[in-house]
Amino acid sequence: MENPSRPIFLWILFGLSVNIALAALSVRPSDTVSVVGTETYFDCASTIKNQSIEWYHYPIGTSERKLVYSHNRFHLSYLGRFHLKVYNMTGAYRSNLLITDVTEGDAGVYECQDDGGLGNKSQAQLTVLHSEPLCSSNMTSGEVIVGVNNCGFTPEAVKFSCSVKYTGKTHPTLEWIHVGQNAPLADGVAFNRTSDTVTADLTLEGVSSTDGQSFTCRAAKTSTSTEFFSCSSGVVSIWHATNKFSLTEKKLNESVNCEEENSVHRSLCSYEWTKSDSKGEAVVSTEPAMRPDSLGLYRCTINCTVKRQPCSINRMMVNVVDPGSMNGFLLQTTTQTYEASYKSAFIVVLILFIILIILIVGLGAAVFICRKKKRQYRNANSLMMGENNEKKGEIQKLQNELEEERRKYNKLKSNVGVEYLAKPKLRGIIKTAASSSENKSIKGVALFNNELYIISQKESKVEVYDSTSLQLCRTWQQEELTCPEDACACIRNRCLYISENKQHVKEILRIDPNGKIINKWQTGNEVCRLSVSSDATVVAVVHDNSKLMEYSADGNHIRTHDLSLVNIEHPMHALKLRTGNYLIIHGYLEDTIHRMCEMDVGSNRIAKSFGREKGRGDDQLSNPSCLAVDREGSVMVADATNGRIVLLGSNFEFKRKIVTKEDGINIPTRILLDEFNRTLYVGDYKSNDRVLYAFEIE
Repeated sequence: MENPSRPIFLWILFGLSVNIALAALSVRPSDTVSVVGTETYFDCASTIKNQSIEWYHYPIGTSERKLVYSHNRFHLSYLGRFHLKVYNMTGAYRSNLLITDVTEGDAGVYECQDDGGLGNKSQAQLTVLHSEPLCSSNMTSGEVIVGVNNCGFTPEAVKFSCSVKYTGKTHPTLEWIHVGQNAPLADGVAFNRTSDTVTADLTLEGVSSTDGQSFTCRAAKTSTSTEFFSCSSGVVSIWHATNKFSLTEKKLNESVNCEEENSVHRSLCSYEWTKSDSKGEAVVSTEPAMRPDSLGLYRCTINCTVKRQPCSINRMMVNVVDPGSMNGFLLQTTTQTYEASYKSAFIVVLILFIILIILIVGLGAAVFICRKKKRQYRNANSLMMGENNEKKGEIQKLQNELEEERRKYNKLKSNVGVEYLAKPKLRGIIKTAASSSENKSIKGVALFNNELYIISQKESKVEVYDSTSLQLCRTWQQEELTCPEDACACIRNRCLYISENKQHVKEILRIDPNGKIINKWQTGNEVCRLSVSSDATVVAVVHDNSKLMEYSADGNHIRTHDLSLVNIEHPMHALKLRTGNYLIIHGYLEDTIHRMCEMDVGSNRIAKSFGREKGRGDDQLSNPSCLAVDREGSVMVADATNGRIVLLGSNFEFKRKIVTKEDGINIPTRILLDEFNRTLYVGDYKSNDRVLYAFEIE
């Protein structure tokens, strides 16, 4: 007789097999380096929501696999310093393993595995430094002799040493950098690696004046990290002085200065001005600069102490003459001076004669070339006339566009105040091709030169619409776009910026209005939203790591702010104000605080804020998703879950709801304010209809 429980068992086994096959790790832990006593973490995520992720540890020196975390609890030996933070997000289950007060015994391999320890798994190395890198050098006093000098000293070589002890399967990477530079030094660096120590020696054989100031040795936390453990070698002071002797004439009370320009150690030197006349030689000043008050021959001597040894340099002689007769008191050196002057005058005359000959020959050649070019221009003039007629049309088109922009600017300038309509008027609705065919949501909207650029979810095609008629003008394809997240436009640099979050590469692309890539750079983090400041810098927020990063127009990193230090978790969008402060919205899903705040970059604190716990009240927000600021400083916030656009005053006081669900929107995820056309564009998310609304609001 057939067992009745057998089919049920087979169905359960089949369901588990399907679940394991569908599950995959979308985020895998990365190798990292930490120092004893600090904290570090590993990140892991599964593509299946509500998955159970387990963590394992392979300690150094053993092949044993130890269970760290499973089924909502830690193993007994990992309690106390090990913590877990999980996120149940749309399309993913994320698990962060945090280790506080790291010890040497924490080194080794960490492994995450989804589906309760039955599914996919991934490993990462943790290397633990016993301390931060230790720096030393062969300098005894901080001084270095460089270049030619007049005291018998020879140029010196400098050697720096940097070492760090570690526990782990992979050794940390050490690199030397010079102050003010980010690129690691390649020349003169030698490495020595053992099973528990790494040493990096930097030798500067030909020290020059550009080698002054400090050198830093650093070890990166991860292969893509911008954070380092480091130590400094101290300051390298350069001493360089040459006998630049000169003999010159000055008038009475005319200032003269003999300060040594190339000597960094001026505090170790003294100056002495002596005067020679019929009565002998006497000291008249001990300052580098002085004003002679009588006729005579003055000499400046620099007396220095270099590495506790004396060094004297004759720097300058000055013959002070009478302003009327231009005849001063000269010593026996006058005859030698005049002989040197005659030789110099002869050389100068000879050089001038040669220059004159070269000019005459060059002038003749120029006349010949000009006559030849003139004939060529006459022959080409008829051909150029046709091209000029074609370009006149292009110039006229540009002039018309400029005149239109001036008209809009004057219109905006004359209308200083902003008065919004009591109820917005719907100008039209844009339903993108990506939304119509595959129901893809709108990821970014940018406005440039009266055209709307719309990027869609996991779409490489960009759709361009006329901002007045809301009709499709053109489309262009950019193969570098596979997972675009946001877009913004820069009027000053005439370009678009699009954030791209590929699985292994997180970057920002600078693209011209026709889809050609101008530049791109990696961010190392998954960027959520973008904006462009008034000084043309690019501001990006990192949702998961709670960071704000600012780049130049060409992608050079300017600064990074850790927003968690001011209690800002899961930022969604940020704008840089003209004051230099940042306007930031944050709060996601089950976060306690959902609000908008202004961060004072000078004091690194919250200057003011709007919102508190997540809610539906007039003083509350729920999953704020996007920001816009008008010319008076009023702020519009896309309050996504509440289905409304909230208008706040410049002091963050609640004014009113400017667009609500009664106007047709459901979950606003993007907003863009076009003050020239008095239009607010709202990217809306519905389960079966993802569109862009255009509301006339002013």
